[in-house]
Amino acid sequence: MPIVFDSHRTKPWLAVGGRGVLFIYNWVSRVVEKELNVEGPLVHAILHENYVAAVSDRKRVYCWRVEANGDCIDKVTRVGEYLMPKRLTSVSIVPNTDHALVSDKAGDLWRLKLETDGPDVVTIEDVEGGTNEPILGHFSVLTDFDVAERAVATADRDNKIRISRLPEAFVIDAFLLGHRESIAQVKFVSSSLLVSSSLDGTVRLWDRNSMDQIDEIELEGEEIATGMYVQAGSLGMICHAQRYLLYSASVSVENKLSGIVRLPLSAEPTGLAIDCRSRLWVSANDDNGDLVVNVFSRDGAEPSRSLEDEQALQRALAGRGVAGEPDALIKGDVLLAQKKKPMVDNWKGKKRKVDSTMTRLLR
Repeated sequence: MPIVFDSHRTKPWLAVGGRGVLFIYNWVSRVVEKELNVEGPLVHAILHENYVAAVSDRKRVYCWRVEANGDCIDKVTRVGEYLMPKRLTSVSIVPNTDHALVSDKAGDLWRLKLETDGPDVVTIEDVEGGTNEPILGHFSVLTDFDVAERAVATADRDNKIRISRLPEAFVIDAFLLGHRESIAQVKFVSSSLLVSSSLDGTVRLWDRNSMDQIDEIELEGEEIATGMYVQAGSLGMICHAQRYLLYSASVSVENKLSGIVRLPLSAEPTGLAIDCRSRLWVSANDDNGDLVVNVFSRDGAEPSRSLEDEQALQRALAGRGVAGEPDALIKGDVLLAQKKKPMVDNWKGKKRKVDSTMTRLLR
């Protein structure tokens, strides 16, 4: 089962999602504060200020408004559930608005209105038009996106990062070019900096104002960063090579990627998050299909394990249906499994994509 992780920017909350359920876990009180039911396995979930949003592989978008009492959750109200036309990849909340953005595998980015008095489920017929509409599109698969103040960065499988304005997404500020393979993830570090990872084995830091690349990390050997999480200048990456690795880094005051530490992981990771104390939470499934959580604190130069937090989360989620078959859905893993298919000529002389089995038959 995929484990979807996200952490709140200021509160001690962790969103943990799997098949048909989304939990909000408080790592200070060490209890599951809310349990939210969804349809199908979750693909992505976020905790943003006073909102929780998630998308499932059943083409559904879920949004809730959260009311807090200190560090505890007082009330959760559903503000939207949408049935979309295509399978979804990511979701985000536009800062200082009541709109959500969702991306689908067709390359479109949709803007959805968060309403409390609407119907139980807004279907495709209601989504197309009005305040719910696609605001931009890519000709290729849209692999990831992130939102900053009055800007959205979208990445696709054709090695491009596009910076568009919000709410006028038809205005393109720039294309960031440099990656040689499909882009796995793109994240804003701040309103002026963003970082991207690619299947070409590099992680690049970009200046949004000048639209230039200002730093680059080349991962060792055949390592590929397939999962990435950014929180308050701290950067965590899950890398695949001969074994699974966790990279920890930060963005220095000189706008450089620094403090890079490589940590081996014992099991296949399924989720990654960084909390408001800059600790890295990594979920995995062991050989028996049970949930394994590693928490790394970085008090000094080398990260250390937070065993009490690991055991507390595993106990809180035990028996709640979070762990299951090892079926990771980290964004980069999907890209690795769906490498661009070979091209062959069809009888009209045009190019079309076929799978490897068809290629062998046509030889």
